[in-house]
Amino acid sequence: MGELNLDQSGKSLFIFGFGYVAQFLSAALVKKGWKIGGTTRDEMKAMSLRRWGYEVSRDLKIPEGYTHVLYSIPPSSEIDVSFLKDLSSLKWFGYLSATSVYGDHHGAWVNEGSLTNPVSVEGMNRLSAELALKNLALPLHIFRLSGIYGPKRNALESVKAGKAQRIDKPGHFISRIHVDDIVRILEASLENPIPGEVFNLADAHPCASRDVIEYACKLLKVDPPALIPYSNVLPDHIRRFYEENKRVDGGKALKTFGISLKYYSYREGLGSLI
Repeated sequence: MGELNLDQSGKSLFIFGFGYVAQFLSAALVKKGWKIGGTTRDEMKAMSLRRWGYEVSRDLKIPEGYTHVLYSIPPSSEIDVSFLKDLSSLKWFGYLSATSVYGDHHGAWVNEGSLTNPVSVEGMNRLSAELALKNLALPLHIFRLSGIYGPKRNALESVKAGKAQRIDKPGHFISRIHVDDIVRILEASLENPIPGEVFNLADAHPCASRDVIEYACKLLKVDPPALIPYSNVLPDHIRRFYEENKRVDGGKALKTFGISLKYYSYREGLGSLI
């Protein structure tokens, strides 16, 4: 495939961390004429991105000429965003955070005004990164993402690979969102910047994780894996996942940008992926 003509619109996005969401977002923006650049430490991924015509760097430095920036590098315990301090001329700066910043709310609904009290290391790091970015003169937009699924990353793939676990913890809720809906919301924000806002990104149907596995098995016409009571001994990383219980309200972003979800729940999302 030859290089694409990316600069028709005069809009450009530089992405720190070319992860799952960033790759889908970039593909959508390229179709609209955006110029795309970004960073990755994976040389194989860098070669692939360059073939698509993206400007790829290994350094945490934004080349000249970019109007919009997305920061999607998962933060570590040592947060250093000082290299972003001189970017006040940007039109838009987005940070992909996570709903883990809310911690455990015992199954209650949370919105952007709810208490942030993370219980996981990942959630604590995300919240620290949010606070550090707020201290900089940036046109900051914070997007708190629920569990992300989409092509090649979903319950159908887990079931087919024999890795799906059907864990039973009554009253436990997990919120999720299809990557296509994340991209649609990010696109709307890029076109209509509202600096200083925080948005939850979640579909409209939080549910137990076992519900999703069971539906995936139904679509694949296979028997679901054996039910595992939560009280059984589980690996630490799985137990930590179940320590947080909340239902995430993603309505603010939809109302703000005047859009609706493409996939209202995991049923529509998995149905599109089958």
